[in-house]
Amino acid sequence: MPKLSLRSYWQQSKALIDASVIDDALIARRARFYLCGPKPMMDAVTAGLIARDVPHFDVFSEVFRSPTVPSADTGQRFQVTFARSGDAPLTWTRAQGTLLSFGEVNGRSMPSGCRVGQCESCAVRVLSGKVRHLHGTEPDDPSTCLACQAVPLEDIVLDA
Repeated sequence: MPKLSLRSYWQQSKALIDASVIDDALIARRARFYLCGPKPMMDAVTAGLIARDVPHFDVFSEVFRSPTVPSADTGQRFQVTFARSGDAPLTWTRAQGTLLSFGEVNGRSMPSGCRVGQCESCAVRVLSGKVRHLHGTEPDDPSTCLACQAVPLEDIVLDA
Protein backbone atom coordinates (compact mmCIF):
# COMPACT_ATOMS: atom_id res chain seq x y z
CA MET A 1 0.00 0.00 0.00
CA PRO A 2 1.46 3.45 -0.86
CA LYS A 3 2.27 5.71 2.10
CA LEU A 4 -0.64 8.00 2.91
CA SER A 5 -1.41 10.57 5.52
CA LEU A 6 -3.51 9.15 8.33
CA ARG A 7 -6.47 11.19 7.12
CA SER A 8 -6.10 9.83 3.58
CA TYR A 9 -5.71 6.32 4.96
CA TRP A 10 -8.95 6.60 6.89
CA GLN A 11 -10.82 8.22 4.00
CA GLN A 12 -9.81 5.39 1.67
CA SER A 13 -10.13 2.44 4.03
CA LYS A 14 -12.64 3.58 6.69
CA ALA A 15 -10.67 1.27 8.99
CA LEU A 16 -9.76 2.32 12.50
CA ILE A 17 -6.30 3.82 12.68
CA ASP A 18 -3.75 1.83 14.65
CA ALA A 19 0.02 1.69 14.94
CA SER A 20 0.33 -0.54 11.88
CA VAL A 21 -0.10 2.48 9.60
CA ILE A 22 3.14 4.00 10.90
CA ASP A 23 6.05 3.42 8.54
CA ASP A 24 8.90 1.28 9.94
CA ALA A 25 11.37 3.91 8.71
CA LEU A 26 9.90 6.49 11.09
CA ILE A 27 10.31 4.13 13.99
CA ALA A 28 13.88 3.30 12.94
CA ARG A 29 14.70 7.05 12.84
CA ARG A 30 13.32 7.42 16.38
CA ALA A 31 10.53 9.79 15.40
CA ARG A 32 8.39 11.43 18.02
CA PHE A 33 4.68 10.79 17.70
CA TYR A 34 2.06 13.41 18.49
CA LEU A 35 -1.47 12.07 18.79
CA CYS A 36 -4.73 13.95 19.12
CA GLY A 37 -8.05 12.22 19.10
CA PRO A 38 -10.45 10.16 21.15
CA LYS A 39 -8.85 8.44 24.15
CA PRO A 40 -9.57 4.85 22.97
CA MET A 41 -7.83 5.53 19.63
CA MET A 42 -4.83 7.15 21.28
CA ASP A 43 -4.54 4.33 23.82
CA ALA A 44 -4.58 1.75 21.03
CA VAL A 45 -2.04 3.60 18.86
CA THR A 46 0.23 4.22 21.86
CA ALA A 47 0.11 0.55 22.89
CA GLY A 48 0.85 -0.49 19.30
CA LEU A 49 3.81 1.88 19.05
CA ILE A 50 5.23 0.67 22.34
CA ALA A 51 4.82 -2.92 21.13
CA ARG A 52 6.92 -1.86 18.13
CA ASP A 53 9.69 -0.67 20.52
CA VAL A 54 8.90 3.04 20.43
CA PRO A 55 9.87 4.46 23.84
CA HIS A 56 6.83 5.66 25.78
CA PHE A 57 8.43 9.10 26.23
CA ASP A 58 8.46 9.56 22.42
CA VAL A 59 4.65 9.37 22.25
CA PHE A 60 2.75 12.53 23.13
CA SER A 61 -1.01 12.82 23.22
CA GLU A 62 -3.82 15.32 23.65
CA VAL A 63 -7.35 14.09 24.23
CA PHE A 64 -9.81 15.43 21.67
CA ARG A 65 -12.84 16.93 23.33
CA SER A 66 -15.97 18.20 21.66
CA PRO A 67 -16.55 21.93 21.92
CA THR A 68 -18.15 22.85 25.19
CA VAL A 69 -20.95 25.23 25.97
CA PRO A 70 -21.03 27.30 29.15
CA SER A 71 -23.89 26.53 31.52
CA ALA A 72 -26.99 28.69 31.47
CA ASP A 73 -26.43 32.40 32.05
CA THR A 74 -26.33 33.03 35.77
CA GLY A 75 -26.02 36.79 35.42
CA GLN A 76 -22.29 36.71 36.10
CA ARG A 77 -20.31 39.46 34.41
CA PHE A 78 -16.55 39.74 34.39
CA GLN A 79 -14.13 42.22 32.89
CA VAL A 80 -11.72 40.67 30.38
CA THR A 81 -8.66 42.66 29.38
CA PHE A 82 -6.71 41.67 26.28
CA ALA A 83 -3.36 43.15 27.34
CA ARG A 84 -1.72 43.25 23.91
CA SER A 85 -4.56 45.25 22.38
CA GLY A 86 -4.11 48.15 24.78
CA ASP A 87 -7.88 48.61 24.74
CA ALA A 88 -10.21 49.01 27.70
CA PRO A 89 -11.56 45.86 29.37
CA LEU A 90 -14.59 44.20 27.81
CA THR A 91 -17.53 42.77 29.75
CA TRP A 92 -17.98 38.99 29.40
CA THR A 93 -21.16 37.06 30.25
CA ARG A 94 -21.79 33.31 29.98
CA ALA A 95 -23.97 33.88 26.93
CA GLN A 96 -20.84 34.97 25.06
CA GLY A 97 -19.19 31.57 25.35
CA THR A 98 -15.54 30.69 25.74
CA LEU A 99 -12.75 33.23 25.85
CA LEU A 100 -11.74 32.33 22.30
CA SER A 101 -15.23 33.00 20.95
CA PHE A 102 -15.54 36.15 23.07
CA GLY A 103 -12.20 37.47 21.81
CA GLU A 104 -13.00 36.79 18.17
CA VAL A 105 -16.44 38.41 18.35
CA ASN A 106 -14.74 41.48 19.80
CA GLY A 107 -12.11 41.67 17.06
CA ARG A 108 -9.19 40.24 19.05
CA SER A 109 -6.81 38.06 17.10
CA MET A 110 -6.12 34.89 19.06
CA PRO A 111 -4.47 31.63 18.03
CA SER A 112 -7.08 29.00 17.24
CA GLY A 113 -5.47 26.12 15.40
CA CYS A 114 -7.24 23.90 17.93
CA ARG A 115 -10.26 24.06 15.63
CA VAL A 116 -8.33 22.25 12.93
CA GLY A 117 -6.64 19.65 15.11
CA GLN A 118 -3.68 21.60 16.47
CA CYS A 119 -4.54 20.90 20.09
CA GLU A 120 -3.47 23.44 22.67
CA SER A 121 -2.57 26.02 20.03
CA CYS A 122 -5.16 28.33 21.59
CA ALA A 123 -3.16 28.44 24.85
CA VAL A 124 -2.85 31.95 26.26
CA ARG A 125 -1.19 33.18 29.44
CA VAL A 126 -3.47 34.47 32.19
CA LEU A 127 -1.69 37.52 33.62
CA SER A 128 -4.21 37.99 36.43
CA GLY A 129 -7.48 36.46 37.56
CA LYS A 130 -8.80 32.91 37.35
CA VAL A 131 -10.51 30.84 34.66
CA ARG A 132 -12.26 27.48 34.56
CA HIS A 133 -12.04 24.97 31.73
CA LEU A 134 -15.44 23.66 30.69
CA HIS A 135 -14.22 20.14 29.89
CA GLY A 136 -13.30 19.72 33.58
CA THR A 137 -9.53 19.33 33.29
CA GLU A 138 -7.22 22.23 34.03
CA PRO A 139 -3.83 22.62 32.29
CA ASP A 140 -0.72 21.69 34.28
CA ASP A 141 0.34 25.35 34.30
CA PRO A 142 -2.32 27.39 36.15
CA SER A 143 -1.09 30.59 34.49
CA THR A 144 -2.13 29.23 31.08
CA CYS A 145 -5.62 28.71 29.73
CA LEU A 146 -6.92 26.99 26.64
CA ALA A 147 -9.05 29.81 25.27
CA CYS A 148 -11.34 27.44 23.32
CA GLN A 149 -12.39 25.78 26.59
CA ALA A 150 -11.99 28.49 29.24
CA VAL A 151 -14.40 30.96 30.83
CA PRO A 152 -13.54 33.55 33.49
CA LEU A 153 -14.30 32.99 37.17
CA GLU A 154 -13.43 36.61 37.99
CA ASP A 155 -12.04 39.68 36.20
CA ILE A 156 -9.04 38.57 34.14
CA VAL A 157 -6.16 39.92 32.09
CA LEU A 158 -4.98 37.79 29.16
CA ASP A 159 -1.66 38.05 27.35
CA ALA A 160 -3.48 38.38 24.06
